[in-house]
Amino acid sequence: MYVLPVVVAGLLLAAGYWPTRIIADTDGIRSMVAAQVLVVFTVYLTMVPALRRMTRNDASARFQLVLRAAVVRFLVTLVSTGLILWWGVVDAKVFLIWLAISYLIMLMVETLILVCRIKQLSVLPQTLKSNRFHHAGNTPRVSGYTTAGPARDVGSIPSPLRRDDPAGFGTGSQSNQP
Repeated sequence: MYVLPVVVAGLLLAAGYWPTRIIADTDGIRSMVAAQVLVVFTVYLTMVPALRRMTRNDASARFQLVLRAAVVRFLVTLVSTGLILWWGVVDAKVFLIWLAISYLIMLMVETLILVCRIKQLSVLPQTLKSNRFHHAGNTPRVSGYTTAGPARDVGSIPSPLRRDDPAGFGTGSQSNQP
């Protein structure tokens, strides 16, 4: 997951090499590479700490963490872009075009990574909660026999899916006939 921004940047560089070379020559290539490096740097600067901090936070804190990372990413990109343009080491037009393209694409990539991580963290506790054998007092009961607590006859529990339900609960349009 951590290599995805670099892979996407490589794909963007490969896709943009010839058009940029034809339009802006080698100065354009240098500007394109500088924009990709800046965006990948800011993505890693904000994404890696956010991913690491997510494991210690609840859902609302994770959301705030993602928003804070987006604001920091934008500010770092803005300040770095200003410095690069002020120094005049790249072709400004090509740099800004590739910065906008790569920033938007990396924003989607980083969002995808963070959402996958949030889902992974929220599914894990729910998976453990849904497993009834991991909770105290919920031991498996077979034919009225249990090792913890009184026996319970599973056949006497009303089920909404059973056809012999006298009240017709859960049967929908089915009749109660066998």
